[in-house]
Amino acid sequence: RTTVVACIVQNGKACWAHSGDSRLYLIRDGKLELSTTDHSRVQQLIESGVITLAQAAVHPDRNKIYNCVGGVLPPLVTHSAECTLKVGDTILLSTDGFW
Repeated sequence: RTTVVACIVQNGKACWAHSGDSRLYLIRDGKLELSTTDHSRVQQLIESGVITLAQAAVHPDRNKIYNCVGGVLPPLVTHSAECTLKVGDTILLSTDGFW
């Protein structure tokens, strides 16, 4: 079982897909413009307002994901909308645990 993030950059535009907690970050003008959202237990807790980002960093379930490639269930793959890139943009694809 594994997680995945993939990005296509073509004609000044980018689109991406991911499954699990491997992430894509778009850095623009030296600032984090956007990132993918993990398919993880703590992300669900954050989105439901049960815990904060600070609490997620030390939560005992912080390494538990509910979605992956190669598991028993088919993976849920999140796709982005097409994003127009600007000169100087940086796209970083990372494995889980990088940030």
